[in-house]
Amino acid sequence: MSVVIDMINRSSFVPIRHPTLDAYYRTPVWVEPDSYTVCVSENVHRYFNDKTVPKEVKAGVTMVNAFPYVPYKEGVQVVAVYVPPDPKQSEVGWRINDKMYILVLSNKCLEDMYIKGVGDG
Repeated sequence: MSVVIDMINRSSFVPIRHPTLDAYYRTPVWVEPDSYTVCVSENVHRYFNDKTVPKEVKAGVTMVNAFPYVPYKEGVQVVAVYVPPDPKQSEVGWRINDKMYILVLSNKCLEDMYIKGVGDG
């Protein structure tokens, strides 16, 4: 399935188990000024601001931003965004475009956000 990765419909994305790190997931996160949207499960997103976002998410975004960034091309298949552009980033995360990141987050972090975050169901 090819989709434009900057599309509004974020339901195409889900956390995917990390292939080598037990209890960690490659997690879609959208970052805008003072706004974080984290996909914590299929069709379940949690919304945070700079004050409420979990430290693990904020730290992941900061580390990813330290790497060189080349946006993924439009029309890329959804599954392609789960493959890091640089193997060095496979245990931290990477940036897809101006707003979207894939962060490597622990299962505990995802569970905590699922329970405590402001969500859409």
